[in-house]
Amino acid sequence: MELGNLHEYYTNYKDKMNWETKIRFALDICCGISYLNDCQILHHDIQSANILVNINEKIKITNFGSSKKFYDLTRNISPNIENVRYMAPEKLLSVDNDTKKEKVPYDSKCEIYSVGALLWEIAELKKPHSDLNKSEILVGIRNRVTERYNLPFSDGIPDDWKNLVITAMLHEPACRPKISKICHKLHKLSKNYSKFSTLDDCTEDYDENLSSIDDNQSTMTSFFTITILTVEDAIRAHKSKNGNKQLAWQSFKYHSVIDIYAKYMVGYYYYHEEVPELQKISKDERVRIAVEIFKETADKGNPSAQLRYGICLWQGEGISANSFEALKYLKLSANQGNSAAMYVIGKAYLNGGNGIEQDRERGAKYLKEAALKNHLKAKEMCTKNNIVF
Repeated sequence: MELGNLHEYYTNYKDKMNWETKIRFALDICCGISYLNDCQILHHDIQSANILVNINEKIKITNFGSSKKFYDLTRNISPNIENVRYMAPEKLLSVDNDTKKEKVPYDSKCEIYSVGALLWEIAELKKPHSDLNKSEILVGIRNRVTERYNLPFSDGIPDDWKNLVITAMLHEPACRPKISKICHKLHKLSKNYSKFSTLDDCTEDYDENLSSIDDNQSTMTSFFTITILTVEDAIRAHKSKNGNKQLAWQSFKYHSVIDIYAKYMVGYYYYHEEVPELQKISKDERVRIAVEIFKETADKGNPSAQLRYGICLWQGEGISANSFEALKYLKLSANQGNSAAMYVIGKAYLNGGNGIEQDRERGAKYLKEAALKNHLKAKEMCTKNNIVF
């Protein structure tokens, strides 16, 4: 393979890496992975060092030393400064640092995450997390993955490509697309660039073979009938008595990468376990994940998340109790007009306790504001305590 691996190629021939080439390379890689999946083989180590380029600029996948059949036992592969850049969260965070034993089996969803990282690399022409120093990369990437960090994009990246990367690298494995869907999206994207190249000469092969990629035809058809609601419609479905909570959940997850409220709603669903998928997770783990999401979205200014995180802090649920920190977040929410936060603060000041000094005047002020916003419990408390509103 005369032109080396993919990283060497784009480093040495950066001027050749236009979007026609990027899409063609990506299609070659993804169709190769799809073929492997059809043979029930998982590569297990997708990264640019294992993608080779020949003299005709044809892409080949190499290094099958870690590959396995779908139902074989997972090989124990410890993170190193290269493979960690492409490692799915469920694998990276499951490695026991003392025993090096992996608790989560490697499956096709793990491979999709690696594909997403590789597509990001092809777009940006640099390895994922290349801003980290080698000395800090293992800890740095682990911390980023724990915090659900998303790799940033430069200007000029097509939206369709961004969406492919974002969905392929979603933290929740079940939300990542199948390799066949990625092939379809890339093929569709290639048509926008074919006038600049000879892509049309090779896309007929993709057209001919896509119907058999990854699954049977009925499953392939479902890729085009799955509905993702807008955030607004997902909220309506969530609030409706007869609404489709499962569809709302899937839609919130899809939009959570770029929409703060959708991300908050993902936390809300973890907290309330309203869909079967989450009922498989222990309550303690659900609450822990929910609290992390509440804090993240609270710090980004979402008043509902500020209320939820404040209450969790107040009650010590999923996090150590801290009434002063709780009050800080509740006040942030109240300042944005959240009547429930006003009520909780007013009640805390009116009664005192839990480390908060009693201040009936301040408590009455918050309760009155909540009552004026038609908060029923605040109205009842105002009436009971002779607070005129």
